[in-house]
Amino acid sequence: MKEFFKNFNLQKLSLLITALAFIAILFIMGVKCRYNAITPILDGDSEGIIALKDKIDKNYKEELYRKYDYVGICGLSAKAFGMTELNGILKLQSGSLMENPAAVADYPSSCAENLKKLDDYVKERDKELLYVQIPTKGGENSGLLPKGKADCGDALYDALESDIKKYGIDTLSMRAVFEQAGLTQKDVYFDTDHHWNIRTAFFAFSEMVKFFNENYGLNIDAKYTDINNYDVEVYEDIFLGSHGKKVGRYYAGMDDFELIVPQKELDSEITFEVPSKNLLRQGSFRQSAMDERHMVYDMQNPPNCYEAYLGGSYRFAKITNENAPVNKKLLMLTDSMGYPVISFMSLVFKEIEYVDLRYYRESSFIDVFEEFDPDIVVLNYYMTRLFDGVAFDFFEKIEKDQVIQ
Repeated sequence: MKEFFKNFNLQKLSLLITALAFIAILFIMGVKCRYNAITPILDGDSEGIIALKDKIDKNYKEELYRKYDYVGICGLSAKAFGMTELNGILKLQSGSLMENPAAVADYPSSCAENLKKLDDYVKERDKELLYVQIPTKGGENSGLLPKGKADCGDALYDALESDIKKYGIDTLSMRAVFEQAGLTQKDVYFDTDHHWNIRTAFFAFSEMVKFFNENYGLNIDAKYTDINNYDVEVYEDIFLGSHGKKVGRYYAGMDDFELIVPQKELDSEITFEVPSKNLLRQGSFRQSAMDERHMVYDMQNPPNCYEAYLGGSYRFAKITNENAPVNKKLLMLTDSMGYPVISFMSLVFKEIEYVDLRYYRESSFIDVFEEFDPDIVVLNYYMTRLFDGVAFDFFEKIEKDQVIQ
């Protein structure tokens, strides 16, 4: 210690201040954590030991003081040591993040079988059904996995695609479309999140419209799928996705986020309604199909910019565009991958309803179909939906305790 202060200089002063600040942060966090841990005990309102444990765990996870500073410090240390895995998140060789990959290549055969039953049901009523198959990040054929890590993502995709083709179901394979367009995983997905980025979502919307025109005779004008007819606003280093929040902003950086908004010629008066929330938005695309409150940056609580499209995760919603060029009804069964796609679809279809089976429990999907009587049904699923237990239960009402969110 004497040697340290003997030749004391500005560099050593900076080091000392940084160390003291770090210790202070840890001390304050420790005090706050202790408070969060004992509060449920002092409240005395928990039902038994298990409920008490769950409440303490929840407080630690959701109310940790300056949580993202702490996670950021951990991520920065992991980056300095060249770690390729942290908190269940892998860093790919491209620099992007992904969750630990699938360990097995098997998926429930009931998924494809139920999809075939739904396809038959829809076609018996002279309606159209399209399954949009979306690949995940990584995959054993990508060459991006860290050394020693295996993935079965491509095998899962191939198995499902084979079954769907065997059943003769209309399918749009986004992996093949990406490859044909020369798009890499780095182009397609956010670095810090599992979702495709908004430019990719727009591209997917364009490919679906192309499929509708070529196979269902819709003749939607190409101006709606030309990105030159949209304004693209870039927000730099604003988005920390679901993977990034687990490892901190310094481990893989922050994502830029693009808002893609139709220019005046394509814009229209749109109504967006979520009955269960008593939510009603009316106005332009920006006023109805978007919610820009999710674009406000906060270092301590990074915004989920992805929810700027539609405004959040809703189990059921209706969209109406009386001036749309296509006087058809579109029913989409989707998870969050479909949210920005639905926003763009609102520009071309007169009526849209969508259901997210992760949350929807009022009735079966078939009940929604019967009441809405759509012309086209689109399933827009991320591959992980194969394992959540409810995504392919089309004919049964989903009970609350069945749902895996």
